[in-house]
Amino acid sequence: MESGSGQDVDALLWEWYERAVGPAAAHDLKAFYDLWEHFWTERIKESSWFAIGKERTYLPFTDQSYLHLVTDEDINESKRLLASVVAKAETPQQKTRARLIQRAFEYCEASVISYPRQTTPPRERSAALRMCQWPG
Repeated sequence: MESGSGQDVDALLWEWYERAVGPAAAHDLKAFYDLWEHFWTERIKESSWFAIGKERTYLPFTDQSYLHLVTDEDINESKRLLASVVAKAETPQQKTRARLIQRAFEYCEASVISYPRQTTPPRERSAALRMCQWPG
């Protein structure tokens, strides 16, 4: 893909991944960003949250109801990928950047976990107790 300046966007992104966290960690960092790009450019389009935004120039970012669309699998895969990025980063600067990206994701994870999930109320005490456990 080319940018408006005639540069290869994919090559520029790849250069950024490698410079940010090192060649060994770059694939996992790319996979992390690909996961969330897919969420924001594909999956979100099918949601009622996005449909509301079709009438506006900008999506309603003050409406956090999109958080219920984030799955446990999204969170767990993101955590796995970022742990791998931190482990594979080689230089102190790369490790620092990797940990910073991981820390920023922890904020996103906390937002998802704390957002009220749309669930069916449990009928049994044991099911209610399972709901109170920390996911993933």
